[in-house]
Amino acid sequence: MSDTTLLLNTFIYTIAQPGGQFKRNIAVSAVDIESGENVTYTEKNTLGEDTPVRFVACSSVPFVFPNQHIDGRILMDIGTV
Repeated sequence: MSDTTLLLNTFIYTIAQPGGQFKRNIAVSAVDIESGENVTYTEKNTLGEDTPVRFVACSSVPFVFPNQHIDGRILMDIGTV
């Protein structure tokens, strides 16, 4: 399994501020690879410590960054499906 530490750290320092606040408005999409459902995350519906992991799911590409298991779903970049 690939290590997503670099991607998570880049996200935290580029987009998010300590305490879960965002520097700008953001919306990203991922796809549930089992159902094909589009899942969209924004700064309004994604709060807390899991925020970086949810956004990394939107960048998960096979053999580069692993898919993410979140809320019973397996998520990856919507462009890979």
